[in-house]
Amino acid sequence: MTSSSLLIFALVVVCAAAFPHEGFSPLERPKRQNRQTSVNVESPGIATIQHSGTVFDNNRHRLDGSGYVSKDFSRGGGLRPDAVGGSLDYLHKPSSSSVGVQADHFRHGGTDLKASGTWNFIDTPNAEVGLTGSYGRHFGSGSRNPDWGVFLGGTWRF
Repeated sequence: MTSSSLLIFALVVVCAAAFPHEGFSPLERPKRQNRQTSVNVESPGIATIQHSGTVFDNNRHRLDGSGYVSKDFSRGGGLRPDAVGGSLDYLHKPSSSSVGVQADHFRHGGTDLKASGTWNFIDTPNAEVGLTGSYGRHFGSGSRNPDWGVFLGGTWRF
């Protein structure tokens, strides 16, 4: 799968996530979904449009998504965006475990793909212990080896 195919897949998922959805269970009353669209214009003519929001949120699960398009009008090149990207973040509320994916594509600069996750296997009033992992890679112009890591962390309250 090429980096452009991965980017298109990620953007389709983010765009689908931007539309209102009900919760997983018809028995649970869905909460009002939060969404925000912002437009930012910086000198000398760089415009960015970003949309973010909560796709669904109930007592056990939460999914947030965001996407953006950026264009530098001072360099010309028509209306084709200079950068596009998006992310999805999932949270399992009872365990505070999470997973996230992000894709950013820069015209003439390649595509950055990132994924991360946290699994909290001990979650008590006095202690938290969990594993965190991350993976990132740049494809395209100046492709690099993957950057990844796995970490063990914890907190103990006296």
